[in-house]
Amino acid sequence: MRAELNTDHAVAQRFSHAASHYQQHNVIQRQTQQQLLQSLPTAVARLLDVGAGPGTDFSQYQPQQVIAVDIASGMLQQLQQQYADYQVMCADAQQLPLSSASVDSYYSNLALQWCADMSLVAHEAYRVLRPQGQLLIALVVAGSLPELDDLALNKRQFIDEHQLQAAFAALPWQQLHCETIRHQCHFADLRQLLYSIKGVGASLTAQQQGLKGKQHWLALQARAEALRQAAGIPLSYRVAYLRAMK
Repeated sequence: MRAELNTDHAVAQRFSHAASHYQQHNVIQRQTQQQLLQSLPTAVARLLDVGAGPGTDFSQYQPQQVIAVDIASGMLQQLQQQYADYQVMCADAQQLPLSSASVDSYYSNLALQWCADMSLVAHEAYRVLRPQGQLLIALVVAGSLPELDDLALNKRQFIDEHQLQAAFAALPWQQLHCETIRHQCHFADLRQLLYSIKGVGASLTAQQQGLKGKQHWLALQARAEALRQAAGIPLSYRVAYLRAMK
């Protein structure tokens, strides 16, 4: 538990630090948000956005209330500058400070992959949803970012989609659907690609710690150019989309 708490604190610090420039680099998040919002019902009474980051515009869906939860206080400060009417809570998806059966929709876009225990996430989501409440989640799963292997950069090991589905299937949802979609982003250069990862709070480390400075950067650029496609240097994600009804 101590290690998990330390990890959560480190994640919160990284995302708080990234808050002011998050929306300059959230390329994949915009793609998945568009996919998720297609399934969001209109006229939701209470909408819970978990891992809200700097905020999402839900106005076209006419929610009576939006509750924005994030582990990073810096993200919530950024959110409040644009969405002053949202209720904000600095909290963990694994332990939500909400009453049981208190929200109508649970929405989360590319945030839950940072959680240590997906079973806790699933139980908390089920607990806070009202009967007939809807769950809409997108998160990065195993097999993502293969290009980082080619660049000799270490990456986080994401949850396998079968383990993810099993964590949610353990609960008595009326409906549960999971599909995995491959998304690919393209960047003009290596710097933009790396900022799309680090700029949203994720961390990267070199596999070869001895490579530093200009020579290291030139070696990275050469590897990146070898990956270039017509649209730019690619970065691929496998994203699991969960849709459920309590």
